[in-house]
Amino acid sequence: VMPGFANVHTHFTMTLARTLTLPLTEIAQTKGQSETHPLLSPADGPRPEAALAEHERGLESMDDMPSTHLNRALLFEARGKDPGAEDSYRTALAMDPYFLPARANLATLYNRTGRNADAEHELREGIRRHPREGELHYSLGLLLAEEERFEEAARALAEAASLVPSRARVHYNLALALSRLGRDADAERALERAGAIDPLDPDILYATAFRFA
Repeated sequence: VMPGFANVHTHFTMTLARTLTLPLTEIAQTKGQSETHPLLSPADGPRPEAALAEHERGLESMDDMPSTHLNRALLFEARGKDPGAEDSYRTALAMDPYFLPARANLATLYNRTGRNADAEHELREGIRRHPREGELHYSLGLLLAEEERFEEAARALAEAASLVPSRARVHYNLALALSRLGRDADAERALERAGAIDPLDPDILYATAFRFA
């Protein structure tokens, strides 16, 4: 293993697809705009209960739309009601199995609650329906790395790197997985690609410093 490099991170940070409801900017997001209002992102912290209840009442007239159940799931998550969120994500997917935000958010919910087998299933189902969605491959790679299944993780991350080649973090995490497998030359190349894309990323700089120390 490359001297020092494999010790940069003792584990892979699992960041799944909760933000697939937003425009593509960072890890585990999708292309284009979504049907979800930014108010409803569960990552933004608690909101006044009255505002949440008012928004939920507004959804009742649109129950025939998958995006309505996605929004309702996000409301449940904002209230800390994970079972309700799971049910709403599943309702959205029953209406449209190709509705990527609901499937990706459901995978995130499962990962967050320690149900990684279920998270993996949802990610693989998403990939089966959206094989060119690089962020799903990336999230799957991170999940597999979290499970210390590094051979599978490296394959998923390599696929992600081919689909979203401009994402420095994809190449960086691929380098970590390859290093854990003892594939030093391949890991070096992946790290170099990450550094060429984002030379100021602190993790990439730190890994590079260890590599060439």
